[in-house]
Amino acid sequence: DRYDGDGKNDMPGLNITIDHWEIMNEPEFKMFFNGSEDEFVEIFNGSSKIIKEKQKDAIIVMAGAAGMHKESKKFWNSAILRIKESFDIANIHHITGPGGECDKEMWVDEFSNLLKKNKINKPIWVTEAMTGKCNVISSYVSAFANGAEVIFDVGINAPGPKMPKKERRELEKFINEFDKFTSMRLISKNKAEFTFSDNSIKTIDF
Repeated sequence: DRYDGDGKNDMPGLNITIDHWEIMNEPEFKMFFNGSEDEFVEIFNGSSKIIKEKQKDAIIVMAGAAGMHKESKKFWNSAILRIKESFDIANIHHITGPGGECDKEMWVDEFSNLLKKNKINKPIWVTEAMTGKCNVISSYVSAFANGAEVIFDVGINAPGPKMPKKERRELEKFINEFDKFTSMRLISKNKAEFTFSDNSIKTIDF
């Protein structure tokens, strides 16, 4: 209510409204949520209902899944069916371990399969992306090819293994050239084609 910009109970001097709301974070990890699955479902569904009542055009983002590790799959195989009517965007995280261990599609392929298995057709966002030892451009392109619509890099100040400066420059160049594409497809094992709103096409070797 404080940030919806409807002129009622707004924050004084509000200039930028908030319309996307991520409810909770990696609830399968006790370090973030020390409750049961039932309690998570109750909090998530209840929060989504209240937000939508206060802000009709609000977009609800699923609590970020902590990858597709065994524990995460077990939790979400059950929980996602119980909250699927309460979120608009499916959400996966890819945070590497201390040694930079990574999944080359940033878990998007396995997460997409989990959604399809449960007959959930929602956009996929990677709201915490860390590529670790995996090549950054290959990881981003592979994640997009497997269904990701938006990817948020964790940034240079995030804890954990740092992205090499050379790859950081490559990522920044990739973002400048391919941001806001409307569709993409793989045209070979190491080549992708991106289409933009003006029907222009760009390709990238990765």
